[in-house]
Amino acid sequence: MPIYEYICKSCGHFFEAIVPNAASTSPCPSCNATEVKKNLSVFSAHTSSSNEAPCQTPSCGFDTGACGSGMCGAA
Repeated sequence: MPIYEYICKSCGHFFEAIVPNAASTSPCPSCNATEVKKNLSVFSAHTSSSNEAPCQTPSCGFDTGACGSGMCGAA
């Protein structure tokens, strides 16, 4: 089963959930609201050839330390 990333429309909580298919959703674990928005999920790859730490200077300008996880706070 795939893992999807969501943001709660009620409280703004970001969370991940394992759901049986793309049409399914999961309630917010913070407030139990069922109106959630599926976030665009991206992946990150860090190679050993790079000496630069990932997300050292995020291009979005929103420094949350969550870059590459798909949980960017700027979304």
